[in-house]
This record gives sequence, C-alpha cells and structure tokens, in this order.
Amino acid sequence: MSIKFQKSGFTLIETLLYIAISATVLLSTVYFINILLSARVKNQMVTEVEDQGARMMTIIADEIRTGSHVTVLSPTSLSIQSLSGATSLITLNGTDLDSIQNGVSQPLNAAPVEVNAVYFGEKEGSSNSYQSIEFGITLTTANPGGRQEFSYQRTFLDAATLRNHL
Repeated sequence: MSIKFQKSGFTLIETLLYIAISATVLLSTVYFINILLSARVKNQMVTEVEDQGARMMTIIADEIRTGSHVTVLSPTSLSIQSLSGATSLITLNGTDLDSIQNGVSQPLNAAPVEVNAVYFGEKEGSSNSYQSIEFGITLTTANPGGRQEFSYQRTFLDAATLRNHL
C-alpha cells in the first residue's frame, strides 16, 4: 500500500511575495491619500487668501471712489471723508487691517488670513486734477505649526481715484 500526499496551500515564497505586493499597494495608497489631503489643505489656504484679498481691495477701492477727500496719514493709514462729512480710517493694527467708522473698529480680514504689510500713497503722475491713491496689501495664512501646506503669501496692488472730489 502506498500513501499519496496531496499538495495543498501556498509555498513560503508565494506567501512572502503576496505579503510584499499587498504591503506595496497599501503603502502607495496611504501615500497618495496623504498627498491628496495636503493638496486640499493648500488649496483651501490659497482660496482663503485670494478671496479675502479681493474683498479687501474692493472695499478699500469703493471707499476711496465714493469719498469726497482722502488723506494718507502714513504708509499704513488712510483717512477717507465721505460726502456726508463722516470720516473713516483704514489702518494696520497688528496682523489685522481695520476699518474704523464712527469710532467702531472692524477688521477687514478674518482668521486664518493675516496682513503682513500695507501701503497707501498718493499716485504719482496723475494727469487729471482728481485725487488718486495707490494701495497694496500683503496677506499670508497663519501657520503656527510651520507646516508647508499651510504657507501661502500674496501681494495685492490697486489704485483708485475719487469720483466726487471737493
């Protein structure tokens, strides 16, 4: 009588090869998901800076255009007198750009966006008699952890001319 053994199961090499391929696929998937999440966070930071910067520039330009007189108090402060005689002040306060109207201060930016630099100045070489103001704002994202995907900075530049001047 002879006994026949049936071969069943996997050999050691087949099992090790399966584990190596599975680990490679799993690690690649985790790495790819990490890249996607970092890109999403970076895009959110870029969008936040771009949106707030565009909104701030529009607000400042509209204030200047509808004012009756504008005074550049310093490179970081601007005083705008409206047609009704009310005065508003736009000034840098730490990492916020504040609009002060009737004694009430309201920041033009919101977290996580910070204002790094502001510039207000009389526009040189204006050919007409209307008052022209040029202004710029540099915005960055607050990045307390120093992570690369949270870092973004952009400088916005514009100029506006008073429509109604004295």
